[in-house]
Amino acid sequence: MLKASVGIIEDNDVLRSSIEDYLSIKNYTKVFSTGSVNDVLKTTYKQQPDYLIVDEHLEDESGIKAISSLKKKFPYVHVIIITGDEKPQLIMNALENGASGFLYKPFSISQIEKVFDDIRENGSYLHPVSATKLIGQLKIVKDAGVKKMEKLSKKEKVIAEYLIEGKSYKEIAAIINKSFHAVNYHIRNMYVKYNVNSKVELIYKLNDFSGQ
Repeated sequence: MLKASVGIIEDNDVLRSSIEDYLSIKNYTKVFSTGSVNDVLKTTYKQQPDYLIVDEHLEDESGIKAISSLKKKFPYVHVIIITGDEKPQLIMNALENGASGFLYKPFSISQIEKVFDDIRENGSYLHPVSATKLIGQLKIVKDAGVKKMEKLSKKEKVIAEYLIEGKSYKEIAAIINKSFHAVNYHIRNMYVKYNVNSKVELIYKLNDFSGQ
């Protein structure tokens, strides 16, 4: 049985081929595989990818700068950035632009499926390296404060507080005695209210980390 659909933008032919082979073995649907952002943006596809793996450094474009354009073309895609750079500012830029996770070079090809699984269950994937760097820069504390919540319903505020604490969708569902799908529905509503595309972006908005 075929799993989720995936797009690949990676200009290293060897790495791109390795990713393709792994996804094929694991029965994922390949929507496209290319080394060019521009090729993707100018091409019409019958199917939209659920996940989009994008290298940070591409010959024709910065993978991080391209996220917003790619998300306009594929509104519901989860973008995963391949990078060898662990700088906190790069991580923040990628997350603020709409990235859902990272693959740090060098990485095991089998790690890709873990990233997919975490994004599907929790809305995002942060490698321990990313989490450590962000915590160090932002100095996040447990009671960071629930800000900018005037747009939210009572139920959404409860869910938002647990998101800020770092709870997963499944954990929140268990705590508030609702289904995973109900929690996901409320979080999707929050995405619309705050004009964001990922859980991490939403948390930034609620905590005013984005400076907006």
